[in-house]
Amino acid sequence: LQWLIVAAGYISIGFVIWGGIKYMKSQGEPGELAAAKNVILEACIGLGIVLAATALVQFVLTRIV
Repeated sequence: LQWLIVAAGYISIGFVIWGGIKYMKSQGEPGELAAAKNVILEACIGLGIVLAATALVQFVLTRIV
């Protein structure tokens, strides 16, 4: 489980960087700016879901065991 969390972190960082590159390359075009912002937002939301799920699993395991 631990290595999956680390992998999700690296993947989300990669998507944030990719979204930043898309943001810089968009040159002010509204459609491309929105797409780049969505990539960054979705990467952050995904990382938040992974961390929340991990915290929930750890909480449940400490209560059961």
